[in-house]
Amino acid sequence: MKGNSIPQLYVVRADGEQLFGGAGSLPGDALPLMLRSTLSRAGRSFEPQQAAFLRRKVSEAEEALAASRYLAAGLRLSELSQLGNPGDLQSYAEQALKAAMLFEDLRSKMDRIAEETKTKLTDQAGGDVLGAMLALGEIEAVFRMFPKWRADANSVTREFAKDDRYADATQHAAAIVQARLAAASSEVRVKARAENLYASVLRKYPGTEAAVIAKKELLELKPDSKIIENMAEGSESGKSGLAEVAFRTWSTLQGDFQTRAKYLSQSIDRVRLEKETGETIEVAIEILSQQDRDYLKLYKPVD
Repeated sequence: MKGNSIPQLYVVRADGEQLFGGAGSLPGDALPLMLRSTLSRAGRSFEPQQAAFLRRKVSEAEEALAASRYLAAGLRLSELSQLGNPGDLQSYAEQALKAAMLFEDLRSKMDRIAEETKTKLTDQAGGDVLGAMLALGEIEAVFRMFPKWRADANSVTREFAKDDRYADATQHAAAIVQARLAAASSEVRVKARAENLYASVLRKYPGTEAAVIAKKELLELKPDSKIIENMAEGSESGKSGLAEVAFRTWSTLQGDFQTRAKYLSQSIDRVRLEKETGETIEVAIEILSQQDRDYLKLYKPVD
């Protein structure tokens, strides 16, 4: 400083809070004492490599959460466990505070979706049971990522898993969620397992809604999947594959007609079904529900 200017000293934390402010020189041991005091309230600092890692994972988690990709958001936040508790990294750095906010936001969304999904399952019997169990299965998987939430994981699907009406859907959903977890991983080794996990769903549950979802997601993940190609070839040669079908409920687009039947074959505009009584019927594809039309994508139309 020049002349008789009075020194001004301020200590401001990363979140903008002023920890010290004053004019004039601090006498004797006052300066080191002040610095020790403010440092004790300054929070944790990160090495450059740690800060870059934190910034990257927070950005990825934020993007995933905004897109409702909850497994990916949970996985990215769980990777911050390398630095500490993702919900409280003991730092006032902007990215650490954002991580805590995302952590709480994710939990809030999980609790809301779980409550809404359970209400729908209870109030609307016969609805999209697999879709509901997939939502609950993802929530359970996210809860298991964090020690603070792990105790709540088992309660997410427990009441439905014991109910015969939901047992199959719960089992199918668990298999799909495992594949989704692998697909959402940032580790190349883990991500590579997703193709086989989706293929496992196709082999275990052929002709089901789970198979429809697994095939769709597998092709999105790996459009040139050889597993799908090989399974289709196996079906045509009479081996175990997509040709194995199960009885399911078919509905019209308006929902005014339903029947239990299994798939036999399809042409460009019609599908041939076998009812549980053994009666064979043909239905125009255009009148079927979107869910049924998605199901038909498992199979190739005949010429």
